[in-house]
Amino acid sequence: MLAKDTRRARAIARALVLEVGGQGATARLVGIKQPSVAGWIKNGVSQTRENDLRFRFPALKVWKRFPPKAERVD
Repeated sequence: MLAKDTRRARAIARALVLEVGGQGATARLVGIKQPSVAGWIKNGVSQTRENDLRFRFPALKVWKRFPPKAERVD
């Protein structure tokens, strides 16, 4: 299951960077340095960061393509 989550996190990172217009533009928008964005592409966006980005930038189209993961309720 971890590999599937990692693939999803990397796909979100790639789609986000593509939508915003590159790693540099994404870094400036989010307020981080470009190497961190490169790390997202390599390792995926953490769940915490994904939630932060969803909250800060809700109008991005990437969120329609990757809806939030449903929490498991037992």
